[in-house]
Amino acid sequence: MKWLARAVMVLTTVLAMVFTAGPVTAGETEWTRIRCLSGGIHATSVTDAEFLVLKGHLDCVNRRSRASFAYARYGDRGIGVVFWFHLQPYSKLAPTEATVENQIAAATRRFAVCLVTDYSVRVACVMVTRNPGQQGEKAFTVASLPPTAPYVNRKVMVTEYAVEHTPACGHCW
Repeated sequence: MKWLARAVMVLTTVLAMVFTAGPVTAGETEWTRIRCLSGGIHATSVTDAEFLVLKGHLDCVNRRSRASFAYARYGDRGIGVVFWFHLQPYSKLAPTEATVENQIAAATRRFAVCLVTDYSVRVACVMVTRNPGQQGEKAFTVASLPPTAPYVNRKVMVTEYAVEHTPACGHCW
């Protein structure tokens, strides 16, 4: 009889979980996107503290939804990474300014950053390469990279932090 009571309790628990649970939704963390294919990165710099600053624009506006765009980081392998806190809303008037500043991880040798408007839409990209023996502003070379280049021709994932970096700087590039 004990096994029957346990079976009824387990079955009741399972049924309660199945029928009372709501649909799985991303809520506030959902990335709302619009079709935007035009824009560019027009200024790049690296600060003395080795922060990469990118200034660009998108030739798109959004007056109705909470759509956003971002900059994605691409390493030597895997998918590109967009950090949630880098999602930026579109302007209500064109052009939409697209500026980001982020610290470069100490161990980083090479990576690319693209202005993205969807999981597989890259509007403009740059390649960032460490200059051995240099520090501060001269530590990196930033060069334009075609959005169709094989190095960045990958989808992106939106996340809170990058899993391949150290816990001390999970959001670094």
